[in-house]
Amino acid sequence: MVIQIDHRFAGNNVNTIAQYRGEEIKFIAEKVASGVLNYGTFAGTVDGSKQGFAGHSGGCMEGLEVAGVTMTHGNYYVPQVKAVYGISPAGNSPDQFGITSNGFNGIGTTAIFVILGEEEKDINGGGTFMATNWRLQAYSGMNTSGPRYQTFAKGTNTDHIDIPTDNADIQKYNLDNSEAFFDTYVKGIDRKSEIGNKSIPPNNVMEKSSKGL
Repeated sequence: MVIQIDHRFAGNNVNTIAQYRGEEIKFIAEKVASGVLNYGTFAGTVDGSKQGFAGHSGGCMEGLEVAGVTMTHGNYYVPQVKAVYGISPAGNSPDQFGITSNGFNGIGTTAIFVILGEEEKDINGGGTFMATNWRLQAYSGMNTSGPRYQTFAKGTNTDHIDIPTDNADIQKYNLDNSEAFFDTYVKGIDRKSEIGNKSIPPNNVMEKSSKGL
């Protein structure tokens, strides 16, 4: 079961986007966990105690919020979300979403995989320079309380839109490695050795890091 949340009423103001989207994600994830969400005509069985989350940019921020990143405006941790595959994470120095100075250290045991590109590493989604290696701050600040993975895609065609969609090879990388990641940490199928190693793009260097395994 895949649920996509439309955040149209959360707006695009960075001062409120993380708060409102965090509240919405937490609300839905907790409904799934409690088993009271109406799935309409869906005939399968949903195990709400084991959820995964995937998102890009602001969507990546949402996933890290439900994983326990410490925020100035609320706590959005949902323990039933077992794994987060985050594309293009934001940094927190300088901050634009309300992440505390050591916020990434607040993540608990949730499994995390983040991927970012060389051409976007210093800028936000709007193209504004934030800091050198700004997007690398997320993984760097994470503790080892749970499994953490990072892939840093180097070379051309690694900008903010290339990483999720426009670079077809990296898109394939995301599809195949997120499957191995969610199989391992949501479904309980051990594919750890495959995570980050499937469908390596022929035209980019994929610098892989891990900790807390």
